[in-house]
Amino acid sequence: MKKMQQGFVRRANVCGILRQGDFSVMKKNRNRQANWQMNQQRLKQWNRTQLNIIRTRSRWRMSHL
Repeated sequence: MKKMQQGFVRRANVCGILRQGDFSVMKKNRNRQANWQMNQQRLKQWNRTQLNIIRTRSRWRMSHL
């Protein structure tokens, strides 16, 4: 359980860093619509990678009990 919590904290930190980066981009980029679409795509990709990581980890745990 402790390992899971550590991973979650690390993931949250990465999210925070990403958000800060997006914020600086938004200041430069006045085109809100294009920016919003870019963020949506980035979020989708991010979620997909997270799901894949979770899946592979759980599969690994099941096979290595």
